[in-house]
Amino acid sequence: MRHRISTLFKTLTLFITAAIMALSTGCVTQQPKPVADNCPIPSGNRVDDAFLTAQSTLSNPECRYKFDAVLNALLVISQGDPKMENQRLFSDFFIWAEKEGLISKIQAKKYYNTYFMPKFVSLPSNYQTCSHCPNLRKILTNCKQELKKKEVGLLKICNNKTAYAKASDDLQTIALILEAICSACAVE
Repeated sequence: MRHRISTLFKTLTLFITAAIMALSTGCVTQQPKPVADNCPIPSGNRVDDAFLTAQSTLSNPECRYKFDAVLNALLVISQGDPKMENQRLFSDFFIWAEKEGLISKIQAKKYYNTYFMPKFVSLPSNYQTCSHCPNLRKILTNCKQELKKKEVGLLKICNNKTAYAKASDDLQTIALILEAICSACAVE
């Protein structure tokens, strides 16, 4: 009887051990199901395809939060094929995004002007007064950062050397004017 109980106990122990191993092995080897990416970010090197992917992605209400990531991808992809037509593609994209309610009309204009126009949007509208002098360094820093975006848009995406040179020259002129005004304001 004792031998029978011992054998039964060993069998039960082996069964429980095998069951635990099977369960734990099953958990480890079970692969998660792949999740479909309903919000793909444009990739590759074909500019037209990238804009189609961008609009397709952002048309999905669940993907609207990816606007900045999509825009950054478009900026990178477009640098691989610099041409003036890219400026129109971005203009059309910003107009579309505004009509879709992804960005406001003011944001669309600001994005476009920041990257594709020599005019500086980070410059105060009335920069020829003493009121901006306490923020002079911040204004100039913002303009320099904007010039880097203009380098991407005007030079690297559109290959518009003339417009970029104008923006660069304008920034130097603006900096001189601002510093002169603030020097004059300090004397008063």
